[in-house]
Amino acid sequence: MAIYHCNIKIISRGKGQTAIASSAYRSGTKLLNEETGEIHDFTRKSGIVYSEILLCENAPKEYENREVLWNEVQKIEKVKNAQLAREVEVALPREMSREQQIECVRNYVKENFIKEGMCADFSLHDKGDGNPHAHIMLTTRPIKDTGEWGVKERKGYALDEHGERIPLLDENGEQKKDSRNRLQWKREMIQANDWNKREKAEIWRKAWADCCNAYLPKEQHIDHRSYERQGKSQIPTIHEGYVARQMENKQGEQSERCTINREIKELNEKLLPIEEQIKRVQGEQELTLCFMNIRQAKEIIHNTDEYTTDDSDLQKAMVKMEQAEENIYKVLNKSYLLPNKDQEVLLQMKDFVEYTKVEVEKLLFEIQNQEILFDVESAIKELHSYYMEYVKATIGEMNYKEYHANPKYEKNVEQIKELVKSYQEQNRYLEQLKHQQQGLKFYQRKEKVEIRNNIDTIKEEIEKIQLRLDEKGVKDVSRADFIIKDNLYKAKEEKALEMDSKALKPMLQQQREVAKEKFLALAKQVPVLHRSTVLNGIRALRKPCDDFTIMEQMKAEKRANQALEGALETLVGRERTLEKKENDTMIRAREQGMER
Repeated sequence: MAIYHCNIKIISRGKGQTAIASSAYRSGTKLLNEETGEIHDFTRKSGIVYSEILLCENAPKEYENREVLWNEVQKIEKVKNAQLAREVEVALPREMSREQQIECVRNYVKENFIKEGMCADFSLHDKGDGNPHAHIMLTTRPIKDTGEWGVKERKGYALDEHGERIPLLDENGEQKKDSRNRLQWKREMIQANDWNKREKAEIWRKAWADCCNAYLPKEQHIDHRSYERQGKSQIPTIHEGYVARQMENKQGEQSERCTINREIKELNEKLLPIEEQIKRVQGEQELTLCFMNIRQAKEIIHNTDEYTTDDSDLQKAMVKMEQAEENIYKVLNKSYLLPNKDQEVLLQMKDFVEYTKVEVEKLLFEIQNQEILFDVESAIKELHSYYMEYVKATIGEMNYKEYHANPKYEKNVEQIKELVKSYQEQNRYLEQLKHQQQGLKFYQRKEKVEIRNNIDTIKEEIEKIQLRLDEKGVKDVSRADFIIKDNLYKAKEEKALEMDSKALKPMLQQQREVAKEKFLALAKQVPVLHRSTVLNGIRALRKPCDDFTIMEQMKAEKRANQALEGALETLVGRERTLEKKENDTMIRAREQGMER
């Protein structure tokens, strides 16, 4: 019987992966990583039966060489956590011939990825162990019409539900303005395509099932949906992995994961004929509810944190198990319509439900003991310390004012350079005029008068330049370089102050979020019985801080109450609502008794 498997994952620098090594391993080839100079040689790897590269319309012809393609990808993806490639791993139905498997993968890649503008490098693996599969490596960046790599995302205005720009608001609820008095709008990163969306993954998963079903007879069709989404009560197997299979095949040991899968398969084999038989009896609805309740109870127990102090989820699981037990008894009462083999399975399910109920009761007992042993005073002090950290970080953020570098020092540098240059040019011209004056004859009176007037004009201009240099702090032109260096140093200091100012606000936000996470994590561990006491204890410890004004502290505490105390107030409020309902019921009962 054909099986469905389609796993989509990202090959990323952040995980220490490279596109070259990944491609070489999957295709069984020898590739050079130009980035590191390392050669990845997997030519001895067995089980690789076919490899091929498919290019999109705009891709250069040389990308048909996988070494060129993935080296170019690594050149354009420069950041340390860049997404180098997307990998789609699919199981190939053994019912297909090799030619059909290759054709099926090729058609799937062309229709779903090449048309979208990706380049694909796919390889088929089959070691003869009954697990033929294909690895499809895809580029994550679009290619322009010119053959160059495009951008993955760009900055744009964030829009509301009406398509209007969203304004950036200050603490007073007014729209922010920049230094030029222009209105500020919220901006966000806009993806260049929809390749990273969850909906796209669902489309690709369904497309693989459809592509395979085109080659398979109807009774062997595969489905990308889970058993639950298909409305089946079969239990899905878990992922084994090569380590578990190696333990069993080579080392002769039993793997826990393989053992679980064998048990699940055995149970599924027993469930299939039961489902067919149950459909012909009146207990079909009760059995379906039974399976549903067991599954829901198992999910609740599985998702329950081992350090939880809230027993509400476990109480829900207990209710589901009791409902499942009731459904089992209803079906067992009609078991005369079922074969003996099916009755045995129902009895096994009954034993499982009873065992699970005992385990849930143990967990509930442990939670009750936690409530008795819980240290309320320590929790109040620790929560209050996180609360005050949040308040201080909030006040710091409220008082934050961004520092802008003073541009006068950079302007001074440019102006001094221009003035010194003019000063030197005028002096050179003055020396030339004096030299010409000395070379004139005694009878060249007219020329002498003209040169003397020019010399006077140049001297006046030099005096003006010197006055402007004096204003800039340059008393002596020979020390101009020193003054320029001093202004450059001050300009650098101004920029450093501006950078420090910009880095301060994210740091304050991070401090606040860390305090919030710590507070909420500890608040979840407070047992239900002690939540009101802890909440009142935190409020009692509040005192004015000498470092801040009363108004600043009040505003910060208001934010802290909304962000932090809600974790406890919501739960306490829920308990008070239940108490109020019980009191209202008792009052109505008394009134009805008095009327009688």
